[in-house]
Amino acid sequence: MLIKPVDEQDISLEPEKTENPPQPIAMRRVSVDYATLATIVRQEIKRNGWEGCITSTRVVIEVLKRFGVEAAPLSVQTLVFNPFVSKHFSPNKPVPSKKALERYVSDRRGWSLGIGFEPAKPEPDKWSGHLVAVVKNGPEGVLIDASLDQATRKQYRIELFPVALEVRAALWEVGAQAFFKVNECSLIYKPILQDRSFEEFEDWTSLDVSDVIERAYQRVLIASLA
Repeated sequence: MLIKPVDEQDISLEPEKTENPPQPIAMRRVSVDYATLATIVRQEIKRNGWEGCITSTRVVIEVLKRFGVEAAPLSVQTLVFNPFVSKHFSPNKPVPSKKALERYVSDRRGWSLGIGFEPAKPEPDKWSGHLVAVVKNGPEGVLIDASLDQATRKQYRIELFPVALEVRAALWEVGAQAFFKVNECSLIYKPILQDRSFEEFEDWTSLDVSDVIERAYQRVLIASLA
């Protein structure tokens, strides 16, 4: 638009009257895909040379906050079963009996591992738990595990990645647990509701993650608008 010099413009103190006054522009609400967010956050975490679940969950929560989504950290214990064991899990009875499960796991083709359980030899200054983010929606919600790839064991056909899982049971209630199948593996999440010990670690309190949050946010925003 050509702008006249000030002395050539018609200046009036009265606002110009129009038949159709301008309407306020509505901001487009961005719909975020939680799985994409988890994947992007994990990539940016690793780009900084980090690995931990505390840092990953912290960044997930902060990026979601920028999109107006409230999420909370949740300490969990997670059991992972490889495809051989997992094929014995049925929809009607997701978890086999303890005796049957032991038989499947002890088979040379079977394998399982636990995340978030106290190790026999705890490492100094390293948290032994596992942290995820949850987005609550009444009795249901979404569990976001951005660091699930840590459970990958290719030699046992366990190949996992960041996930966002619909929680149909109230995972944040005492005694609850949630069962999922991811890439032919079975996962069981059990919340440790009173565990806030992750808050004692630098990854949660003072590690500077601002650059990771910004990079992840920009990438998720672009992906959401595509």
